[in-house]
Amino acid sequence: MFRLVVSKKKCQQPCFGCMVCNDEKLSISLAQAQTHLKAYDSYILGGGDVINWQPLFEFLEYEKSRNKEIALEVPVHKISREILTKLKKYSVKKIILQTNAFGEKLEKYLATDSLKEKVKLIEKSNLAIEIRLMVTPQTFSVVVPLAVAFRGVKIWLEINRKNLEVEPVQLSKALAGNYNIYFSGHRVTDAGYLPPCLLFDQWKFRPDIWQSLLLEEGKVSNNVFVECKDCALKMICQFKDKNSVELSNNKVCSIEAINLPWKQKIVYLANKEITEKKISNLLCTKPWTTFQVSDLDGVAHQCCSTWTHGNRGNIFEKSIGEIWFGDGYTKARKLMLTKEYKKLCKSICPRVYDRKKSLNHFKIIDGSKEFVSNQRLIYQEMIQGISKTKAKPLYMALCPSTYCNYDCIMCLHGRTPTRNLPGHIWQQIEEFLPTLHNLTLLGGEPLANKKVLEFLESHDRVSFPDLNIDLITNGSLLNKNTLKRLRNCNFGALTISVNAGSDEVYENVMRGYTYQQLLQNLEDVCDYRASQNKWFDITLSFVVQPKNSFDLINFIELAQSKNFNIRLIPLSPDSVPELNFYGNKMEHDKVLYDIEKAIKYIKIFIPIWNTEITALYESVKNCVFEDPNVVF
Repeated sequence: MFRLVVSKKKCQQPCFGCMVCNDEKLSISLAQAQTHLKAYDSYILGGGDVINWQPLFEFLEYEKSRNKEIALEVPVHKISREILTKLKKYSVKKIILQTNAFGEKLEKYLATDSLKEKVKLIEKSNLAIEIRLMVTPQTFSVVVPLAVAFRGVKIWLEINRKNLEVEPVQLSKALAGNYNIYFSGHRVTDAGYLPPCLLFDQWKFRPDIWQSLLLEEGKVSNNVFVECKDCALKMICQFKDKNSVELSNNKVCSIEAINLPWKQKIVYLANKEITEKKISNLLCTKPWTTFQVSDLDGVAHQCCSTWTHGNRGNIFEKSIGEIWFGDGYTKARKLMLTKEYKKLCKSICPRVYDRKKSLNHFKIIDGSKEFVSNQRLIYQEMIQGISKTKAKPLYMALCPSTYCNYDCIMCLHGRTPTRNLPGHIWQQIEEFLPTLHNLTLLGGEPLANKKVLEFLESHDRVSFPDLNIDLITNGSLLNKNTLKRLRNCNFGALTISVNAGSDEVYENVMRGYTYQQLLQNLEDVCDYRASQNKWFDITLSFVVQPKNSFDLINFIELAQSKNFNIRLIPLSPDSVPELNFYGNKMEHDKVLYDIEKAIKYIKIFIPIWNTEITALYESVKNCVFEDPNVVF
């Protein structure tokens, strides 16, 4: 967001640790501010103390009618009910609260106001809030407590080292697990932080920590360290504070690739309605978007086989195209259109509750002409209520083989005879690759399959620029040797089945490699991702059941510590009959109790996962046994 310094006057109450406070008397005029900000729809008004900028409220009155998104930088001592009431009348949407202390002792010592009280005032005013924390090496110990106390708030960190050295290990520990801490680049960009090359363990998990500091496009190569000459970030890194660390005790790691997730976000296009809209919403768009074969016997579905009734066809009897354009899928689409989804969807499906796949969530992804045209056709067919589609699937998931090197207690793949999809499946999918956004390969263990490895090694990302390859894997084979073979693969996401958050539970539930081997592979995957020119998501999945529900919070902490996503899945009652706990009130209540504890934990520490954990709770609470042999 663009930031305009409207006042450089020294604050009435200067903050200990502030890097930009000075004795300048300069303030810009109302006309200058209006001219500077005319072209921006959102911006930050910054400076020493914006509230003391004389034309502030006249400026806000002027901008009120222009519907702008305005954020103000305000020192903590200037926040009051009167000021907030006044700001609410205008276009101010966010307060960036500036402080140098947290906790009763330090706030008293530095004579600053209570941060908690000021945050409460801002929250009661229904204004968004971010915190800029200005620390020195002497006050650095407040960083983690503040980040923990305000988990749902973005914390911008500035370090004024005052000629002292910053310890990378200490800083890395503070950043680890505290996903709401970011380095602030709004006011100073060449100091006040440590660069990625000194915090590589954090860079490979969370490059967005440096988002406000890295240039879009640089003109001068950075040469602050010898290693800069081989660093992929040398043209966009602005760090200059060479003396901030003791180099003899700390390794400088040249970054191998420019891998910035915020630059790789999906671009969505408008859902242009060419004809009159007949359908205002659908509970789920998957019958129009997704082809999936994950069954032992080759049966196709629009989603997970344990979440849906019936089947759409069998890959051993018909081709992918014959099934997709055939009667099975047509009937599934009709049921969704007539809102008889209960004949199609089982009560255990989380999407019934969170509606993440509803029509309102369908967006057209930018890309090649053929790729976009197919999506527009999908959208038009859905809003027109067309069940006999001409569009091709946007997502495809295949289980090429049920062979698995694990014997997970909730899965039959590791203890039943291996079934392989017909070999011609690899030729059939070629027809669909130009219009697919994601091809997901699962198992069994996909990386234990020779055909899968051959396909991944030969994948041509240039010919299919819109296609992402996703893997659902137990992670046991995601070691350095395998990852080297996959260096040309255009990964979109890796989902790793973990189902535990501790050694004992992992080894009891997964029954494969050790938990420590898994953790090492997770490190290897993150190193691999950091070496690629494209960021991809990593998700850890957890099938909730009595054998592991008590370990759910440990699992959540594992995912959070590495900035991974989570996928929470209720155990299907008909997957392994002897594990079905839904008819046992004591076990059912115990699992719900464990999920409730996780809900409370997430609400406090990781609120962005509220939807995921709530949908899991509803799925488990409402699940009943439903005959898997039902045919609609």
